[in-house]
Amino acid sequence: MCGIAGFITTDSDGPHAARTLSRMLEPLRMRGPDSEGQWTGQVARRTLGLGHRRLAILDLSPLANQPMFRGDLVLVYNGEIYNYLELRRELESGGQTFVTHSDTEVLLAAYRQWGEDCLARLNGMFAFALWDAGEAKLFCARDRAGEKPFYYYATADCFVFASEIKALLRFGAPVPCAPDVEQIEEYFVKSYQPLGPKTFFRGIRELLPAHRLTVQATEENLGPEVRPYWQYPTAAERQIPISTARFREIFDDSVRLRLRSDVPIGTCLSGGVDSPSVAAAVAQLKQGETNGQFRYVGVHAYAPVPGADERPYVERVAGRLGFKVSLVEITGDGCLEELDELVYRQEVPFLGPSIYAQRCVFRRAAELGLKVMLDGQGADELFGGYDWVVPRAIAARWRESGWGEALRQARMFAGARFPMGSLLARAILYRFRRSKGEVPDDLDQALRASFLSLSLPALLRYADRNSMSFGVEARLPFLDHRLIEATAGLATRDCAADGMTKVILRRAMRDRLPEEILQRKDKTAFAVPEAQWIRAELRQAVRDAVGDPFWKELAFPSRDKMLRRALAETEGAFYHRAAWKVLCLSRWYRTFFEDTP
Repeated sequence: MCGIAGFITTDSDGPHAARTLSRMLEPLRMRGPDSEGQWTGQVARRTLGLGHRRLAILDLSPLANQPMFRGDLVLVYNGEIYNYLELRRELESGGQTFVTHSDTEVLLAAYRQWGEDCLARLNGMFAFALWDAGEAKLFCARDRAGEKPFYYYATADCFVFASEIKALLRFGAPVPCAPDVEQIEEYFVKSYQPLGPKTFFRGIRELLPAHRLTVQATEENLGPEVRPYWQYPTAAERQIPISTARFREIFDDSVRLRLRSDVPIGTCLSGGVDSPSVAAAVAQLKQGETNGQFRYVGVHAYAPVPGADERPYVERVAGRLGFKVSLVEITGDGCLEELDELVYRQEVPFLGPSIYAQRCVFRRAAELGLKVMLDGQGADELFGGYDWVVPRAIAARWRESGWGEALRQARMFAGARFPMGSLLARAILYRFRRSKGEVPDDLDQALRASFLSLSLPALLRYADRNSMSFGVEARLPFLDHRLIEATAGLATRDCAADGMTKVILRRAMRDRLPEEILQRKDKTAFAVPEAQWIRAELRQAVRDAVGDPFWKELAFPSRDKMLRRALAETEGAFYHRAAWKVLCLSRWYRTFFEDTP
């Protein structure tokens, strides 16, 4: 992974362009601590600049530094093309030659061979900008799931892009530095953060996952053309249900590809089934013996309170798989101490302090010398791991097999987590209402929305910023596009059935993970004692945030109600995350619009 930045402007001053690139690359230093490179050029009356901060993962030699050149092509690129060896062999058979062992050079050669259609051949996570002098165009793209970020600002006379918003702000005018009040209001009223393209910064946009962007530098208007190059498949597009054997075959190969590295690799490790499944696949492949880079170390963050301490489960997983465990204790005081830095790195206000736990995991990985970490994001969205899946699955079984089967399924799930009365009430609602709004009632459509907009994009942003804050690359095997395409529109019985969620994953791991892990029903992701922290360690910080003068500058209907609720939560009122949202937004506003990081 790395950090990229660049622009096309009407400014013809070359030295000024170089200084601007340096200024934009500075806040990306942690993304790419190993080297920096720049290129500037001219086309017609316009100046181009491409900049790169490198985190060296494959081919550690200077030959693989960026920007990388091949003929009239110039590339800056963030991410990994996992199938670069297979693509390289195919390109070599067609006559292309290579001087490095990097995936960057393979990407350049793939574009030269297939043009923009090369995107269909890439298996990886990426965000890149490629200057094609022959076509006088800047060609940019982002990976299918959106693991790697790409932000931009565009006018008729200026196009600016970067891996992070803070780098865009360093460009200066005409890029504005102002909050988007509509996004702030949406943050307060929703329990999720839907995907862009608008951001919390006025005028700055996010290139959506699975989209390409082109700017014709010789056109009068530099406004970009943005188009999708891949679509999340619908259930109708996949007629044959995936077997457990086929699931494991694709998943294991995804893990195998993501073990390609010239630097040490470790894994995040929880007490659930997601990251342990990744670790189990590594153990099954025995790649640690063959490539020498996997260290069989799992990192886990915990809070030493009931409901947030999964150490016993993590230790059972590690013992079964032969992993060492590095444990990180998190506290409310630690969260408060690092909150400003966390907000600066994340760039947007976020929904809860569990992100701090993830930050601690990646910091420990860096301390252990692990430059690449595997993790399990994407499994909940693909296979149905959230609580809201259960009543929708029961409604789906009702449609498929009748009321009797729906009632049987409800009884299997009923308990403290899913009270029978409310579970049935929601299942009945979803069975007959069939809303197609932002959060659909239909199970398949809700999973699709969770992947594309409601859940996964925010999680990927958190993981990218947290890992890059310490120069660590996060790799996510569940987001291999082959697995996404094969499991889109899972049968209900493979998603949630007989009291368990993520059924197909649990079934695939039956002979790899301990039974008590596969049968767990109380797992929550990165659990931290939020309500407890708000009433104790974070209490005064929340109350100070409520009194922050900047609220007078933000006029939207829910403001005063949210501030009152935040104060009540510090005194023990039922926790709706109002207190955290007020605290986080206050720190975000101060960081980007009042303070100078």
